[in-house]
Amino acid sequence: MSQHSSAELYTQAATELEQATKHLREAAEHMQAGQREHASQHAFISHGHILTAQDNTRHAAKLEAEEHSAAVMSAHPPQDS
Repeated sequence: MSQHSSAELYTQAATELEQATKHLREAAEHMQAGQREHASQHAFISHGHILTAQDNTRHAAKLEAEEHSAAVMSAHPPQDS
């Protein structure tokens, strides 16, 4: 189940990052035009999209750890030094 949920979370994160990119490009254009207020608005919105993407990837990582950590460790046990 987590594989499907994780895939959805990664897809959502990618969408958020695409939105962030669009807002950053808008911010740059407004800065070049001397429109600092509009640039700041777009930059702030972009940051929100980045934080949401980060939350999605963090949640996906937690799901993967909960479901697969033991299996991965048993398949690849730590080597003694």
